[in-house]
Amino acid sequence: MKETFLDSQEVTWVVVSFRIPLTFVLKRFKGDIRSFHRLLSNGQNCINGVTNRKFWKNIKDGFYRYSLSHHFAEFVYFIQVEKEKQNRTIKELEIRIRKIYNTRVDIREKDHMDEVDRLMLSLPKGFSNYKRVKLKGDKIGYGY
Repeated sequence: MKETFLDSQEVTWVVVSFRIPLTFVLKRFKGDIRSFHRLLSNGQNCINGVTNRKFWKNIKDGFYRYSLSHHFAEFVYFIQVEKEKQNRTIKELEIRIRKIYNTRVDIREKDHMDEVDRLMLSLPKGFSNYKRVKLKGDKIGYGY
C-alpha cells in the first residue's frame, strides 16, 4: 500500500475534537461556524502573553472539519506538531479552545483516527471536505 502523508514517520499527527452548542455559535458568531476557527487560530486572545495568532505558529500543518447536528457543532482538527513540543502544544490548544467555550476536548493520536477521516485524508481529492489550518505561504489562521 502506498504511504500517505499521514503515515510519514517524520511528523506527529494528533486528532483534537470537541463540540459546542449551536446556540453559542448563533449568539457569539452570528451563525458563522467558521468564525470559531478564525478566533482560535487568528484571534488576539492571550494566554501567558501569547496571542492565539502567535500560538498557532506551533501548529506545523493540518486540517479541520466541522459537522452540525440539531444542537451542536462538532469540530475535529487533524494537526501536525513538533514531537518535542507535542504535550505542551496540545495542552495549550485545549486551554485556548476552552477559553472560547468551556467544553470537553478529546485528544487522540492518529492511530485512533476514525476510518472515514483516515480514508478521506488519504485520497488526493478527499481534501474538499476538510479545511487546511494554514494556507501555503504561512498565512496564519486563514485555512477556511
